[in-house]
Amino acid sequence: MKFLTLIITAILFFSLSLTPAYTQVVEQLKWEDLIPQQHRTTDPLAHLPQEIVDEIEWVIYLRLNLPSEITSDEEEYYNEMFEALPKLKANGIDIDEIIADRKVKETTINTALNGKYVRLPGYLLPLEVKDDRVSEFLLVPFVGACIHVPPPPPNQIVHGTTKKSIEYDMDELFKPIWITGTLKAKSISKELFLQDGSDNIDIGYIMQVDKIEEYEHPK
Repeated sequence: MKFLTLIITAILFFSLSLTPAYTQVVEQLKWEDLIPQQHRTTDPLAHLPQEIVDEIEWVIYLRLNLPSEITSDEEEYYNEMFEALPKLKANGIDIDEIIADRKVKETTINTALNGKYVRLPGYLLPLEVKDDRVSEFLLVPFVGACIHVPPPPPNQIVHGTTKKSIEYDMDELFKPIWITGTLKAKSISKELFLQDGSDNIDIGYIMQVDKIEEYEHPK
């Protein structure tokens, strides 16, 4: 009886010692988790009326997109921007400060997630499809990202690769999925081919994907 007890104890000990090597705890993430905690700040424009927010966003757009040299074709937009900037600053809205804060928030990656085994929902955007199969793709947080609208910030894009290619139907482009795998906080750039050409997309994370599943809302 004592000998049998020793055998059972040895088997249990051996089994428990093996468990960590074969069991990986999956951490379910939300997209905001990919932004470092210190940069998950409240939107400084959230308290303002929508018409004021729209005006500020328009001035931000002009600030970012007008060339440094004034041209006659766009002189009206320059005048509009230069007139708005001091008025907004007098009311506590510093456009350049907002732009700088957004740039930091959008480009900083969460290194605390590096090497973690995670599950993340999103929309699959194939980088290359061959014979209706894909082994390399981008995961983005909303429909149409990088195709119909500009790409999300780098820390809101995951570059996924699979060891074996998976069947891919273009009709699935607008259906959400879950991906599971080992996440790495690593900034890279990938060329995305579109119908009207190609573009380089800045990416904040890469993942070796072990599993792709249809999306189900978490209970």
